Amino acid sequence: MPTKKSILWKYIGESVAFTAVCFAAALLLADLLVPKMNSLVSTGDPDELMMGIGDTSVKVSFMMTPGYILAYIAGILLLGTVCGLLPAIIASRYEPIDVIKGTLRRRNKMVLSKVFIVVQNVLSVFLIALALVMEVQMRHMLTRPMHAATDNLYYIEYSAQNYDAMKLFKDKVEQLPFVTKAGVGRGLPGLINMTMGVKVDEEHRVDMPVILCDSTYFKLLGLEVEEDFGHPLVHSLWMSRSAFNAAAVSDTSTVFPRRINMNGAQPEFIGGVVADYPTRPASENDINMNGGVIITRAEELRYSNCLLIGTTGEDPTYEKQILQAYREFRLETSGIEEPAWRYGFIKDINRKQLEPVRRTLRLVVLFAVLAVLISLLGLLAMSTYFADENTKQIAVRKVFGSDVFQETRRTVRSYMALVGVACLIGIPLAVWAARLYLERFAYRIEGYGWVFVVAVVMSLTFAFATVLWQTRKAAKTNPATELKKE
Repeated sequence: MPTKKSILWKYIGESVAFTAVCFAAALLLADLLVPKMNSLVSTGDPDELMMGIGDTSVKVSFMMTPGYILAYIAGILLLGTVCGLLPAIIASRYEPIDVIKGTLRRRNKMVLSKVFIVVQNVLSVFLIALALVMEVQMRHMLTRPMHAATDNLYYIEYSAQNYDAMKLFKDKVEQLPFVTKAGVGRGLPGLINMTMGVKVDEEHRVDMPVILCDSTYFKLLGLEVEEDFGHPLVHSLWMSRSAFNAAAVSDTSTVFPRRINMNGAQPEFIGGVVADYPTRPASENDINMNGGVIITRAEELRYSNCLLIGTTGEDPTYEKQILQAYREFRLETSGIEEPAWRYGFIKDINRKQLEPVRRTLRLVVLFAVLAVLISLLGLLAMSTYFADENTKQIAVRKVFGSDVFQETRRTVRSYMALVGVACLIGIPLAVWAARLYLERFAYRIEGYGWVFVVAVVMSLTFAFATVLWQTRKAAKTNPATELKKE
């Protein structure tokens, strides 16, 4: 007769063996997915990656060294033991008379099945809600209002100290048939890397991210003008509404603008006020809207090494011709092909800024989808177990006059009550995780409560579909056939 100790080891041995088989299959799948995972975790700029530079990400690799093999074995033993220990302990506690009397079956049904059903559904609703929040946030960032022109504009940033060093390139670009005009400057809405602090009074200052440019560049930016104070455009400072309010300017032509001096550009007037535009990428946790644009003559600009080019469209061949002009310019001035630092149509640049976040999102969503799939498989298994546990009860009730519809409704209702409890647990956890995730973004979604409603509906639908299928099978079973098993 088996002892409790032998039963314990039998359960653990079976669990470890099953874990080892699953681990081997998972390891093979992981090896096949290494190239795809590397493409997801790559953090370099796509343009730089094409040139062989800029990729600082850590590549995923498949390791089979002795140290890793020992770690794999240890993991299999630990996981298998933990997974087999609980059912082994429960099984070893029962006496043969418990099985004959049906005590084992009833206690399992009352405790373990209900706990597992709730846990599986908590995991399902939590992961579905979090994946939906991430997807909605990404779409939200892609549609962030710029309050500036984004169509038919090409931007290229490269090494040049002054206007004389870039005039030849500007001349070449302006000769291209599809170019309407080209301006010299530095910075774009959502991509400003120069910030200056301007003292307002003894206790306050305004930190203002600044774009430097000539008048052509400023006009191409297409910022939404709210107020124009009528001063000359050259040597003027245009402030966002937030910056203007924070500075509390009373005179647009004296003290405040003359406190500003950035790379040799010193404004004399506040030219006007524009609508608040983003100063940093949407993926960053920086909500400073105190933007400013200093306009001066191109000849006076220092380290404003960017060209903003107006085009008649966004044909891919236009970019090739602009980059060809840039290569010719570099060969003529330095004798070498020095790659530009950043280039592309404005809309493409805005999308590229979100690539690291997009890759992270794809990676997280991939794991979330896999986890939800595993959870749904678990739900299917638990619904099968739940239906099987109720088969005898269904058979007895049918003998006393119940029918398939009544038994299906009763069993599904009991199961869905457990799913409702799981939603009450999983949704608060998902709300907490979503808030934690969204804190990293300055431009984030608001009023996203509907996401959790959708997650609950999806979870209830999945659970209802799985348990209904299994329950109807159990309810249609011939009572005589089922009762003979007992």
